[in-house]
Amino acid sequence: MIYAEIIRKTTIILLLVVLLPIVIYATPPKKSLGPFGRQESFSNLGYLGAGVGIPYGLIGINAEVALDAQNKGNMYLTAGAGILFSHGLVYSGGINVYLMDYDRLWRPRLSLLYGTNGFYKEYELHAYHGINAGIGQLFQFGVNRDVAISLDIIFIATSGLFDKLEEVGDRAEAYTIFGTPRVKFSLGIKRAF
Repeated sequence: MIYAEIIRKTTIILLLVVLLPIVIYATPPKKSLGPFGRQESFSNLGYLGAGVGIPYGLIGINAEVALDAQNKGNMYLTAGAGILFSHGLVYSGGINVYLMDYDRLWRPRLSLLYGTNGFYKEYELHAYHGINAGIGQLFQFGVNRDVAISLDIIFIATSGLFDKLEEVGDRAEAYTIFGTPRVKFSLGIKRAF
């Protein structure tokens, strides 16, 4: 019963987070003429930001570097790290593929990450790692679209936490922390460079 409620709420949130911005028509801003009549271009080398969630090492920083900056800037290597005082370093790394060009107001994306994706506490806190797939979006604003709000829904594909939860059986819910074992959310603010 409780899993049906979680799935229903997750589906509603997913629809709101991903489909609602489609209503906002994401047109590129007008580019001003720079010196000598050339059009100024937007920065698409990458992003540096801070936030909460798996891409930010739970609570920390995240950097993205464009793999195809000379073209449309749609594929980025990403890495994030944070410090959890009772555990130490928490990390993630992977690739983000944006479905719209870097000069758009709204940029939906798909992510594939590896890193810390679960915790379990019985007598002491243990971190578990695995593969995560995400669907998210970036809302860019500012004169040059150089500031962005990032929002993701992360689906945990693999984690050592799942083996631990099977091992402990009925006691599992009492000791899992930071949300449900399979679905996580992230929120951050980023600056283009």
